[in-house]
Amino acid sequence: MATLKKRITISLKNTDDIKRTETMKQLKQIRKFYTDLSKEINKKIKQLGGEDLQRYNLILLQRDITNRLNDIQEQITNGIQRSMLNVTRYVKDDTIQFLESLGFKTKDVGNAFTYVPDMIVRNIVNGNVYKQYGGGEWQLSTAIWGDNQRTISDIYRIVAEGTAQGKNAYDVAKDLERYVNPTVRKDWNWSKVYPGTKKVVDYSAQRLARTMITHAYQQAFEEMHRDDPFVTEYIWRISNNHDRVCDICKARNGRHYRKGRVPLDHPNGMCTLEPYIPYTSKQIGDRIADWYNNPTGSDPDLDRYAQRFVR
Repeated sequence: MATLKKRITISLKNTDDIKRTETMKQLKQIRKFYTDLSKEINKKIKQLGGEDLQRYNLILLQRDITNRLNDIQEQITNGIQRSMLNVTRYVKDDTIQFLESLGFKTKDVGNAFTYVPDMIVRNIVNGNVYKQYGGGEWQLSTAIWGDNQRTISDIYRIVAEGTAQGKNAYDVAKDLERYVNPTVRKDWNWSKVYPGTKKVVDYSAQRLARTMITHAYQQAFEEMHRDDPFVTEYIWRISNNHDRVCDICKARNGRHYRKGRVPLDHPNGMCTLEPYIPYTSKQIGDRIADWYNNPTGSDPDLDRYAQRFVR
């Protein structure tokens, strides 16, 4: 009985780990921005008089918090973009290494796809990617700016509402400190005194970080394999590190998608894609060898793919 030849499969563990590492790095950094701000507010309260804080000093405190929030907005934007770039570079390098293992010559693929990381990050940051999926006008900087403006609006509301309800300046200042600290739980009383303000100040920024990094990974993956004649489909895989899996991801797990038909992972998603290669390593090696040894036109699909190496 003939032995069936096993098709090539690619382990995604390293890519999944890199994506998770970059995501966790950003989530921790975002949380640190706000916890550090909380500590700064505590220090400022003491400098302005502590429990003897005067009402007019709330304006100074409010101004300082607003300035710091604007700094944090810029740092969050830059940090997310750096992690997106790191993830896309890893996808590029990992794919090139795989191509070399299949038999493509190092000199041909060594500098291939250098355009991918910058292009992917740029298209996500300026919202071009989302237009392709039927989304409206969107930009990363605008999204973070909008979240920051809501936070600043909450700061003003806390000062106004707290003062209107007869709280002294010190208690209002301590509420500002509590508000910007993402580790402090806001109970039912908080919602009663300050209705409409955020319960967790860094939630939206963290959600953006998770989503953007995953989308950068996914877009880089598809760009790298778009014209690869050996990869015929993509397989949706739940992240190895998923703590909780939603119903959408469960339904997609293991599903094969045609190229150009893969849905964007949902906000907060952490799933990965696997290239489906229905060929054995010998079949691929033989085809590449024939292509190297024959004139242009002998294998149009490989000719087209090779054009990307010299882009």
